[in-house]
Amino acid sequence: MLEPIQIIIIIFALFALSRTYFRLKDNKISKAEFALWTFVWASVITVAFIPQVIITLSEFFGLGRGLDLAISTSIILLLYLIFKAYVKIEMIEQELTDIVRKLALEHKKK
Repeated sequence: MLEPIQIIIIIFALFALSRTYFRLKDNKISKAEFALWTFVWASVITVAFIPQVIITLSEFFGLGRGLDLAISTSIILLLYLIFKAYVKIEMIEQELTDIVRKLALEHKKK
């Protein structure tokens, strides 16, 4: 029988998976991003249903507990997402600088 925390995790992961699908449908994310997030949320659901999976993977990677693997994986994923957001912000700042520069030059000509 599933524990209450497992049910909560599964419901959250299904909700997140539905949000991912709707973002793909609205062309807010690419198919590659959809595949990545589908893998992430399907993995969460699998681990919630079968906790032994993460323990086995943890032993394979030489970590003591399944929780160590989950935390390590989460940190790596978060660092990747922070890097991706940083790159996007830098790109937007550069585009904004270019637009302001063009507008200033047009305004100076008038």
